[in-house]
Amino acid sequence: MHILQAVGTSQNIKIIPRSHPASVSVALTDESTNTTATPTMTAASSDGFLTLSGILSVVDGRYYNLEVKDGLELIYRGRCFVTSQTEFDKFSINQGEYTEETSHDNDFIII
Repeated sequence: MHILQAVGTSQNIKIIPRSHPASVSVALTDESTNTTATPTMTAASSDGFLTLSGILSVVDGRYYNLEVKDGLELIYRGRCFVTSQTEFDKFSINQGEYTEETSHDNDFIII
């Protein structure tokens, strides 16, 4: 899953596609509204990866389906999540939603 941010600046998406074309078309489908946007993105191939760069119009807290095509051929399909959190190694989709119970010590009584 790719993590994106709802910012108006250029973002990078690094993928491992089926082929490495010089130009691609990208379709981002919002799972909440089922609307598809086709942002203009540039593709750069390096070390087996394809890095897509461009400005994305996305909404915070939503999931998107990502499809990358070389002409009519689908070369990558993935999923993206948009968040305003910046510490991705500590990212939690449940941040602020779940409180861990600490009043019990988890002891079991076996009879």
